[in-house]
Amino acid sequence: MVRTMADRQGAKAPRGLFEPSAAIDDLAHRVIGAAIEVHRHLGPGFSEGLYEEALAIEFGLRTIPFSRQHSLRVSYKGYQVGEGRADFVIAESLVVEVKAVQQLLGVHSAQVISYLKAGDYHLGLLLNFREAVMRHGVKRVVWNPSRLQNEHNAGHVKERQVAYRGLIVAGCDAPETFEAVEEDLDAIA
Repeated sequence: MVRTMADRQGAKAPRGLFEPSAAIDDLAHRVIGAAIEVHRHLGPGFSEGLYEEALAIEFGLRTIPFSRQHSLRVSYKGYQVGEGRADFVIAESLVVEVKAVQQLLGVHSAQVISYLKAGDYHLGLLLNFREAVMRHGVKRVVWNPSRLQNEHNAGHVKERQVAYRGLIVAGCDAPETFEAVEEDLDAIA
């Protein structure tokens, strides 16, 4: 079912689910439209850098304000340890990561979440140009740290711990099964 902007604005998000503002959501739709246009002209099969270059041109043609290879400070326990680079930050509010891979993996979403956290943003788009139809290559990633902290403080998020090949994977985001741990490790390797 395709929902219009009016449907999204009138509908309430499920309890505890964060939804970005209508302005950021509209911006995301404009970015997706630009990505579809680039994909329509180039098709799948090229490198990420080529699609990134074409997207920058399309953003300019559509007057979508953007920063390319946007530097994000990365902190660890209050200490700056380096920087990450998001492919695009749109209007200082939306992270866009470009991929040209066979299939989007959890590690790709985790990368976007890391950029969202580092830049204190709430919405990211993961765009995979290797798909035959671009709309199938769009993944929306929402980051809401206050919701996670509130759930954790309230005890809604269970602490999990799983052992696999001598490793202990623990935490709220820890996989629940040995198979999930193996999938996570395979994705990293």
